[in-house]
Amino acid sequence: MIDVPQGYQLTFFCNTDELLPTADNISAMLDVFRDRGLLPGTIQELQLTGPQVRLRFSSPSEEWNVNIPTGRIDIHKNSAAPMGANLGTVDAFVADAVDLLTRVLRRFPRKGNRLSLVTVGLLPEMSDQAMAETYKRIFRPVGIYASSPAVEWDARSVVRVHEAVGLSTEAVNAIATIKRTQGQMGQASGLVPFDRIQLSFDINTYHGTTDYRFESGDLAAAYGALAALRSRILQDLKAYFDV
Repeated sequence: MIDVPQGYQLTFFCNTDELLPTADNISAMLDVFRDRGLLPGTIQELQLTGPQVRLRFSSPSEEWNVNIPTGRIDIHKNSAAPMGANLGTVDAFVADAVDLLTRVLRRFPRKGNRLSLVTVGLLPEMSDQAMAETYKRIFRPVGIYASSPAVEWDARSVVRVHEAVGLSTEAVNAIATIKRTQGQMGQASGLVPFDRIQLSFDINTYHGTTDYRFESGDLAAAYGALAALRSRILQDLKAYFDV
């Protein structure tokens, strides 16, 4: 269903107060990521007391980024090839990102209180008629919104379900955003314009559960459960969009 993947992100919410860009931490992380070729850098985080510099590791092409802001570890995989060809499947990303995260947690042991998996991608191209029919099914427009072409639109829905996530049953937020978007994408021939439907998912454990319960040994099963929930929702939407 997803024709062009645009990016993936896995987040582990935990205490990162001491994971600052010090010489010792950078040296330890370089050793952790030695075979992955990730290089140290920094990001700026805006706090009430002013900007704070936080630790970041990334591949030379920016395909992979491991950011460590306050309270979380973010692992991004970005599009670095035409049509997002380098991104691969969500399941393959989860396995790779869990490996990177586990390396960090083995060197700097800590538990997490929340997990998140975010994916963004474009659906296959549609005719103007199919795009208009999709808009009407989602919005049931009235007045000028029914009689005039909708050139941009978006819809967001959040449901909360209970799922087996690793060793526990968790309240999980399943957030889907569907929008018509325009832009340019890289192809072998260069940048080409597009006008498509973008589908984004943010599958995350409920922020109101604050106890630190997720350990490094739980991560493959836990993030696998989030990815499986995304796949189930995607199958439901596939029939809805008929793509």
